[in-house]
Amino acid sequence: MIGLDTNVLIRYIMQDDKKQFRRAEQLIDSAVKRKESLHICLVVLCEVVWVLNYHYGLKKDDISRFLEILFHAEQIEIENRELALRALHDYTNSQADFADCLIGSTNHSQGCSTTYTFDKKAMTATFLPIMPP
Repeated sequence: MIGLDTNVLIRYIMQDDKKQFRRAEQLIDSAVKRKESLHICLVVLCEVVWVLNYHYGLKKDDISRFLEILFHAEQIEIENRELALRALHDYTNSQADFADCLIGSTNHSQGCSTTYTFDKKAMTATFLPIMPP
């Protein structure tokens, strides 16, 4: 198994730097041919979503569709896939950022009944209600 960093995924997805895209494509294609798994950690997922949204201006629907494809790709191993899928569900169905949804999902998996926040967008996610006064 090999790990992928944020910048490799971004170059592969966006193809905005032809030289780096070709290198990322060669790496990923050769792993696929060898049937070697590609590992993506939760931090990379958060960074990818942030970069796609804030740097490239992609909309939440487009990012969610990309994540769905990524999560179900045969050779992609997502760190703690269940947490990531729960976060994706909350991200898709709220105004919260993916990282906030992942925080709520992680806290819930650790036995937290709720996660308090002052972040108004995060409050729209399942596990992130606002702290009471």
